[in-house]
Order: sequence, then structure tokens, then C-alpha cells
Amino acid sequence: MVEEMRLAVQRAERQAGVLMETARRHAKKTEETARENAKKAADEGRKQAREEAEALQKKAEAEAAAYTKRQQAHTAKAVEALRQSLMQNEEEAVRIVVGALLSELGRGGE
Repeated sequence: MVEEMRLAVQRAERQAGVLMETARRHAKKTEETARENAKKAADEGRKQAREEAEALQKKAEAEAAAYTKRQQAHTAKAVEALRQSLMQNEEEAVRIVVGALLSELGRGGE
């Protein structure tokens, strides 16, 4: 009877050892899987952040190009308005000079 109990205890100890080893391997595998998943998630997060940054950069570049185009159009309009103003001023100056010359000629003819 004592021998049977001793054998039963040994079997139980062996089974406990096997279960402990199985649990240890399972824990190790779970830890490895968790590390791999964390690395994949971090890689995906970096990839997504990079893609979002590139999209934002493209959007900013497009907005800057549109702003530059609008500014160029405004500048062209301002230059044209200035040119028109200068032409009008030149025409007015010519009228004044011609008027003064005609006036002088008219007096000289008196």
C-alpha cells in the first residue's frame, strides 16, 4: 500500500512536471507572439504615420501652389492697372503739353 502511494506520488509529480513544462512553453510562445504582434502594430503605425505625413505634405504643396498662382494673378492685374494708369497719365501729360504749346502758338500769332 505504501509502495502504491509512493508510485502514485511519483506519477503525480511527473505529470505536474510535464504540465509545468507545457505551461512554460505555452507562456514563452504567447510572449513571442505578443512581441511579434507589437512589432507588427508598431511597423503598421509608422507606415500609416508616414503615409499621412506624405498626404499632408502633398496637400500643403498643392495649397502653396494654388496660393502662388492666385498671387501671380493678383500681381498681373496690379501690373496691368499700373500700366493703364501710367498710359492715362502720359496721355494727360501730352494733352497738357500740347495745350500749353497751342496756347503759346496762339499768343505768338496775335
